[in-house]
Amino acid sequence: MRLSQRIGTGAVVCAVALTLFPGVAHAASTSCEVLYTDSGCTTGVLPANSRYHAMYFEVSAYSADAIECRVYDRTNNQVVGRLTSTNRTVSKVIRGLYGSYWLGCGNVGAVSGSGEGKMNNSDLYTH
Repeated sequence: MRLSQRIGTGAVVCAVALTLFPGVAHAASTSCEVLYTDSGCTTGVLPANSRYHAMYFEVSAYSADAIECRVYDRTNNQVVGRLTSTNRTVSKVIRGLYGSYWLGCGNVGAVSGSGEGKMNNSDLYTH
């Protein structure tokens, strides 16, 4: 089989997969880490899951100091979700989302802590 035939066959297989599994093709995640020396961090922008109209996010604090993460609507920068963690991981699924979103994390209060925030729009996390 020639290379051009293999590429054409691969494109057909991808098109069929996208038709059968529409939410899976655009699954993505993004994260950021807050270090003791940082005031905060932000992630890249992700679209909401197109099948479940939802976004999964989690916050992990590595120390006893609290870390808070907020999910922002990219269009108007309004907060659509918020979680705070102290020395553990907490998670949440936000439903009713149709746009694109980014995550901002930072220390709570004047104490410097460390932690991480993550967002994921895959079917596995949002169903």
